[in-house]
Amino acid sequence: MKIYSVAEVTRYLKEFLEADGLLADLWISGEVSNLTESSAGHLYFTLKDEASQLRCVLFHRARLSLTMESGTAVVAHGRISIYEVSGNLQFYVDVVQPEGVGIL
Repeated sequence: MKIYSVAEVTRYLKEFLEADGLLADLWISGEVSNLTESSAGHLYFTLKDEASQLRCVLFHRARLSLTMESGTAVVAHGRISIYEVSGNLQFYVDVVQPEGVGIL
């Protein structure tokens, strides 16, 4: 019986998720909650609907002139992966726009 380290399992899960084409190019709609900004300018928030929630990160370089606040309905684009250090599943967002704005 092989015994795996935590790092081995989280690395495997990260690689598994990132190999999935759907999860690598995903649009998700939801309501922003728990919005915080790091000292580096990254935004951390949760996208939620009536049934579930998903942790999200939007790195500073992708923010441009974006302004968001908790309670805002948005459509976000990005990829699903695992942040290996904490083992958390996250949505790595690269585009956010208010709900109702056309994707094209």
